[in-house]
Amino acid sequence: MFRQLRPYWCGPAALVAMQLELGRGPALSQAEWAELAGTTRDGTGETGIKRCLGLLCEFRVDRQPADPFEIAVVFDPWRDHWIVVRCVDGIALMLDPWDGQIEGYPWAWFRAVYFLVPRRSYALIAR
Repeated sequence: MFRQLRPYWCGPAALVAMQLELGRGPALSQAEWAELAGTTRDGTGETGIKRCLGLLCEFRVDRQPADPFEIAVVFDPWRDHWIVVRCVDGIALMLDPWDGQIEGYPWAWFRAVYFLVPRRSYALIAR
C-alpha cells in the first residue's frame, strides 16, 4: 500500500490499490486514474469510482453487507474518503491511502461502525 499523492486523490489511490490487489485491469498511475475518474480538487465522486472500478472487475454495490467480502472500495462519509478493505479470516483490513497505513478490525466491529449506524457508507465489492 502507498499514500495518495495529492490530498484529494484518495479515490485514484484506492483504484491503484485495487489494481495491485486484483492483479488485473489496466496498470495506470494515480494521475491516470484521477483523469479517468474525473477527480477534481473536491475529490472523486461515486460515478467516477464506479466507472473506473468497472475497468478492473465486476462489482456490486452493498450498503449493508452482512458477511465479510474478499475486497472492496468503501466510501467513508465521516471523512468524505475512499478506502480499500480486504477481509481475511473475519478481520477487515482497512488500507487507507491518506496515511498509507493498514489497520485490522474484527468484521463485526467494522460492519457495525461503517454500515449499521445511520450514515452514507457503502461498499463496491469486487467479484
